[in-house]
Amino acid sequence: MAGPFIFISQSRIKEGRLDDFKKGLREMAEFVEANEPRVIAFEAYLDDDGTEVTGVQIHPDADSMAFHMQVAFEKIMAFDQYLDTQSVEVYGVPNDALLGMMKQMGDQFGSEMALRVRTNPVGGFTRES
Repeated sequence: MAGPFIFISQSRIKEGRLDDFKKGLREMAEFVEANEPRVIAFEAYLDDDGTEVTGVQIHPDADSMAFHMQVAFEKIMAFDQYLDTQSVEVYGVPNDALLGMMKQMGDQFGSEMALRVRTNPVGGFTRES
C-alpha cells in the first residue's frame, strides 16, 4: 500500500494582505471540506509576525491531490494576490498532470518558487483513524 501524499508550501504574505489572506483561506478551507471528502488534513500556520505562512495538506494518495488541484485550481491560483510562494515540497509520487499543474502554479506565483519532490519513502507508517 502506498503511503500518504503530503504537500507543504512556504509563502510570504504580501504587504497589507494578511486579513484578506485569512478570509480567503477560511473560504478555501470551507470549500475543500465540503467538496473533497478524501482530504485528511488541510492546515495553514502563520509565523509569529504574520508575514509568512506554511500550508500543509495530507491526502491519502496522489489521486486525491490531483482531484484537489482540478476542482480548486482557480481558487488556488487566486491566492497569488495575497502570497509570494517561495517553495513547495511534495512527498509522494505525483502523476505528470499533477506535476504540470504545480509547475503552472509556480509560474504564476513567481519564478522564485522552488519545487521539491520526494518520491522514495524509506520507512515509517501512517495511522488511519
